[in-house]
Amino acid sequence: MSFDERRSQLVEAFWAALRDRSFAELSLEMLAGEAGRDGQEHLASPSDMAGLADITDLACVAVAMVDDQALAEIADDFNDAGDASVQEKLVEGLIHRFESFAPLKPQMQALHLACMRNPVLGMALGHQLLRAIDRLLRLCGDDSSGIKRMLRVKGVCAVVMRVRPTWMADETADLSQTLKQIDSELEKAREWAVSLKILEQDEGQS
Repeated sequence: MSFDERRSQLVEAFWAALRDRSFAELSLEMLAGEAGRDGQEHLASPSDMAGLADITDLACVAVAMVDDQALAEIADDFNDAGDASVQEKLVEGLIHRFESFAPLKPQMQALHLACMRNPVLGMALGHQLLRAIDRLLRLCGDDSSGIKRMLRVKGVCAVVMRVRPTWMADETADLSQTLKQIDSELEKAREWAVSLKILEQDEGQS
């Protein structure tokens, strides 16, 4: 089995385990022992860990894999987006990200609860979110840099976190409630950014 195949197997085992168990109950060694072994217990070897340091590392890899797939899909969509504005692309990108994580809502809620008790996990997943949003903004055509770039990324991350509870409760087929709040929160963030000179009055809307 290749390195990538083993890592994918561990990620699959991770998401499956989070359906029924809390994050605190999981360990990399346990999942490495379970993944692809038909439930037979054995002492997981270092090669079974696929280069991962611990369960927090695996959690970040699992979330990153979903983000990578979502960003690849949205990049294809943006190629056909014509003259859509940065703001319009950002809305589309965020709703697509929420759609990509929708099948994993129970697991994402388990991670959210774990982050409240485990600051190391919270910081690690927060850093993963920052990376994903930075990549999304670049795909949207936002070419800002420096402190302005950092503030924009953190601003969109704040929007994601504010929308998350609505997304968790949104049972509409098209996530219409989530989309409505994304629009609202992004407009609030844009107004805030304009007031602080992070954006020009008409920036991101043309």
